[in-house]
Amino acid sequence: MNEKQYRLFKALVPLFWLFLVAGILGLLNPMKWPGIARIHSGFLAVVAILMLIFFVALAMTTDLVRDTSPQPSSGKRPYSLSRVQAAFWLYVVSIVYLRMLSFASDPLRPPVPNETALVLLSLSAITVGASAYVDASKGGGEQTDGAQKAAPNAAPASPISRGLISDVLNDSGTNLHRLQLVVWNLMLGIDYLYEGLTQHVVPTPMPTYGKEIYALLGISSATYVALKGGEDPKGSGSN
Repeated sequence: MNEKQYRLFKALVPLFWLFLVAGILGLLNPMKWPGIARIHSGFLAVVAILMLIFFVALAMTTDLVRDTSPQPSSGKRPYSLSRVQAAFWLYVVSIVYLRMLSFASDPLRPPVPNETALVLLSLSAITVGASAYVDASKGGGEQTDGAQKAAPNAAPASPISRGLISDVLNDSGTNLHRLQLVVWNLMLGIDYLYEGLTQHVVPTPMPTYGKEIYALLGISSATYVALKGGEDPKGSGSN
């Protein structure tokens, strides 16, 4: 076990104990024990904040949401837009599902995520796969636009991260299709969290979207992937 793996293991230990306590609290049904409802809500808020810190720490210290271009001689690889999107929805759906689980009428029979949760996670995964395929077809594996060959016989340049916002929005200037994908995902993510965390019915359902929302996200992702192949190869945008 190297030093990076050891640090990751140490970071996971507190989360293990948190989820253990969450499981114990989950056995105390709020329908039978109304007095613990506030404990459920407060504990869930703490878990959500700690999970956010954990996700951010992983993103900053590992290559979890970065592209797989060659490691630059200085600095870090750029952030990947498709991977950031996938991590974003993983966090959002996990928090809402945890709340639904903690208020389940029968905690020993975990509720099943609904169609909307599955579609959101699936669209993110498909976008990651399609983006990787486009990068591979552009030349030698999953690389950012800045990692493409400057000349037929030249070695690929290794792009360097210029910050999360710059990486996900730019190749050689802010791109409309990237901005569209970011804006719609942020708007729907905030709405999903609001709908999922502010309902006061037991059992708590997960938010449900219609086919129009699925089509909107699908079109945004498809446009991003389709136009990705024509982005400036000298830029520093991410996957």
